[in-house]
Amino acid sequence: MFKHDYPFDPTYGYSPEKLLLIKPPTPHPEFARFWQDTHAQASQIPSSPQLTPSHTKIKNYDVHDITFTAWPNTQLGGWFITPIKQPPIANIVVSHGYGGRQLIDSIPFNFPANYLFYCSRGFDRSKQSDLPYNDSTQHVIHNITDRDQYLHRYCVADIWAAASALNQLAPKTSSQLIYHGGSFGGGMGVLALPWDNRFIAACITVPSFGNHPLRLTIPCIGSGESVRQTYEKNPVIKDVLEFYDAASAAQFMSIPTHYTCAHFDPAVPPPGQFSVYNANTSQKKLATIQAGHFIYRGIKKDYDSFYASENQFIYNYLTQNTHSA
Repeated sequence: MFKHDYPFDPTYGYSPEKLLLIKPPTPHPEFARFWQDTHAQASQIPSSPQLTPSHTKIKNYDVHDITFTAWPNTQLGGWFITPIKQPPIANIVVSHGYGGRQLIDSIPFNFPANYLFYCSRGFDRSKQSDLPYNDSTQHVIHNITDRDQYLHRYCVADIWAAASALNQLAPKTSSQLIYHGGSFGGGMGVLALPWDNRFIAACITVPSFGNHPLRLTIPCIGSGESVRQTYEKNPVIKDVLEFYDAASAAQFMSIPTHYTCAHFDPAVPPPGQFSVYNANTSQKKLATIQAGHFIYRGIKKDYDSFYASENQFIYNYLTQNTHSA
C-alpha cells in the first residue's frame, strides 16, 4: 500500500473488506462489573478545578490553565477553553495520543463549545513523581501484572474527572457533554464511556487497545510492541488485559459514536482498530483514512475529510436532539 521500512506489513494482510468482518473478543464475565465498580469509586473524588491565566492564545477563544483532581487523589493539568464571540452549544473533553500533549495544536470542531484539553497522568502537565514521564513504552506496562493497579485503570478515571471539572466550570452546557480522543485517547475513551451516562456522543480516532488476543500476536511499533514483548516474557498479563480491551468495552457503548479507522498503521494495528468499531452495535458512523501514525501523500485530504465528517456527525446530533440539564 505504501513504501516503508518496517520489518512487517502495517496492513497485516487485511483488506478493507476483511477489516469489517473481524469479530471482537468476548468480554470477561466480570468486565462490566469491574468498570462499574471503578466508576463508582472514582466518582467519589471531587474534581475541584482551579483556573489560572494562560500564556496560550487561541483565536476566538478565552484560554485558562487548569488543574483538577482525579482518583484516588492525583493532580492533573490541562487547558480550559471557552468561546468569546458565540455562546457554546456543548462541553467537550479532548484527550491525546501516547505522545502526550505539550500544547493545543488545533480545535477539533468548528462550532462554539467549551473545551477541556487535559493531560493524562504521566504526561506533560500531569507529571507524577511515581509514574513514567512522557514515555509511552514504560507507561503502557506500568503495573500491568495487577488488574486493580494497572495504570490504564487510572487513565480511564482521568477522563471521568476531566468531565466533572468541565461540567463544574460550564454547567449551562453540561447536558451536551462530548468526548474526543484518538489513538491512546481513543482506546481510553472507549473504556471510559459505557459507564458514564453524562456523555451523549463521542468521536474516536484510530483507537488503540482493541482485541488484545490478536494484538499480542502481531508486531507493531511503540506502546503496542512494548505490551507484546512484555507478554512474551510474562504471559500472565493476558489475564489482566482482558479487562482493558477496548473492543470488549465497545460492546457496552450506547451513545452515538463517530469512528475513524486506518487501513495501514504501524503503531495501532488496523485489525485492532476495526475490532473496536465492529464491536459497537449502537448508533455509529465510520470514516476511514489510508494510514495512521504515518506520513503519506494525500494525508491532508484524508484528515480534512474525517474532520469534516466528525463535525457534521456531532453538530447534527447536537442540533437535532434536545438535552435538558
